[in-house]
Amino acid sequence: MNKQVYNQALKERRLVKFPEGPKLVKKEIGAAMRDLKTAKGSWRKKDYKWTTIQGYYAIFHAARALIYSRKIKEKTHYHLVVAVKVLFADEYLLNKKFVFELQEAMGLREKADYESEYSSKDAKYVLDIAGDFIKEVKGIVKA
Repeated sequence: MNKQVYNQALKERRLVKFPEGPKLVKKEIGAAMRDLKTAKGSWRKKDYKWTTIQGYYAIFHAARALIYSRKIKEKTHYHLVVAVKVLFADEYLLNKKFVFELQEAMGLREKADYESEYSSKDAKYVLDIAGDFIKEVKGIVKA
């Protein structure tokens, strides 16, 4: 995952220019916060599948806020990760650990959603990183 992959994604329109993006940053942060709150509720109910899924979507919306701030929109979850890495982590604006955690959460969400494989440990991991990820993103986009 590097600048070449990013440029190829732009060429193939898996990432697209999105001039309206900056206007939607706060909306995406709001969606991230709502999903985090819902994930915490699912955690309290011991619903680990939905904690994992909702926690991932909290991270997803925060990551989307990042790329929207750069006037870019993703067409796939994978390309969202590519854009976050190239536009923020590779530019030292976001610690690379957050890219790793985004990828981990994405994989855990897919397992929970498509294979019904989930655990309290994985749900807690996603929930914990979601809060940290959102906090970090809010600092970057000043939301």
